[in-house]
Amino acid sequence: MTQRLDVYVLDQHVGWLSDEGDRYVFSYLPDTPSAYLVSLTMPVRAESYVWQRGLFPFFQQNLPEGYKKEVIRQRLGPHADVSDWGLLALTGKLSIGRVRVVPSGMPLLNTVQNLDMAQILSSPDSQARLLDYLNEGVLEGISGVMPKAMKEGDKATVWTGDFILKTGVPGTDNRASLVGLAINEYLCLEVARAADLNVPETALSEDGQVLAVARFDRRDGVHIAVEDFCSIKALDPVNKYKASLEEIAQLHTEYVSPQNRQESANQLYRLLLLNYALHNGDAHLKNFALTYSSPDDAVIAPVYDVVTTSAYPNIDDMPALTLQGKKMWWMGKTLRQFASSRLSLTKREVDEAERAIVKGIDKVFPLLVQMMEKYPFFRETGKRMMLEWSCGKTDITEGAKKRIGNTKEVLEEMKLSDVKSSVKKTNRYGDEENSLAIKKKHRLE
Repeated sequence: MTQRLDVYVLDQHVGWLSDEGDRYVFSYLPDTPSAYLVSLTMPVRAESYVWQRGLFPFFQQNLPEGYKKEVIRQRLGPHADVSDWGLLALTGKLSIGRVRVVPSGMPLLNTVQNLDMAQILSSPDSQARLLDYLNEGVLEGISGVMPKAMKEGDKATVWTGDFILKTGVPGTDNRASLVGLAINEYLCLEVARAADLNVPETALSEDGQVLAVARFDRRDGVHIAVEDFCSIKALDPVNKYKASLEEIAQLHTEYVSPQNRQESANQLYRLLLLNYALHNGDAHLKNFALTYSSPDDAVIAPVYDVVTTSAYPNIDDMPALTLQGKKMWWMGKTLRQFASSRLSLTKREVDEAERAIVKGIDKVFPLLVQMMEKYPFFRETGKRMMLEWSCGKTDITEGAKKRIGNTKEVLEEMKLSDVKSSVKKTNRYGDEENSLAIKKKHRLE
């Protein structure tokens, strides 16, 4: 029996999504304006789109994952439909971007969220307050999960009308070692801001456990589309690590119009440099996106989900995506070649990007020290971040050689003791039950 969902763009009914058992079909309604496309890969046309490898990737990009999916399962019971189709029917009426989905015939109603963000951010236990709210309100129309870093089980998000609130999830074993995740991301986004990247407004809770990030799917009060590169590459989210930076550059060139391409490419390259300098090893396809109101004005999205993953001893120290066929921390010369050959940036633009990232790190270093003093639980994570940032800003320069790190000397120079950890590293890619799993673990060469 065919099941059908109504699909809306900017509150206009534009088509139907059907589950026909052996395939999914999406059909636009007649006379749908070309600017009301649901995805850059699915422009408005009379012919239906057919997908036989599960739900269309675009409709998967905002589905609940990890902690939030488990909460839904617990609230609905063991027989709940938590398939992709079931989750889309349940949570699709509110999502990042301008596309909303509801069961066929159901009215499209705006959901009012009762979250008092200021109260949570000022709470002495903001993490517990946010997780309580998530448990209580998960079935009240709060849909999806903002693209995340590291294991989905380690992070939870709640959307409000204007902000996304993010926190770690208390756990056991290796998860317990992801200390100061909200502070880590807050500081990384401040480096991006200081490096003249486009960064949404952010705020950190008083106790350092919750990060608020302004939603960037609005332009002059109107919702705009947000489409991550997993969707653009037509991959299911589970395959978000199976790609390269060269493919991101190719897709950027294909979908960003010539009049916007140069400035957008500048932002994309600075984001790439930022990830390398800060050692963000989880910059996968879902952490790069385009925003647009029509196919003609697509540009790289504002920066989100940047974390110094190497600050956590249980996280493998490698980039999420390949460059030149390898997952390794390339030095500045290779990155500059990528900027020139794949993004068509000039030497001047590449030089300016390099200087901007170094300037951004130097500007935020004092804030990092302040955070270590203010939040004792963050001190050890902060030390490792200082080490990664100090090396990283040198690594991205043109004359950098292969990193030879002497942790003790660097930390002594900063008047900080070395950090030794007994935590065994977790293979993110070896456990098929882990959302970060891929078939083969790549090592630095």
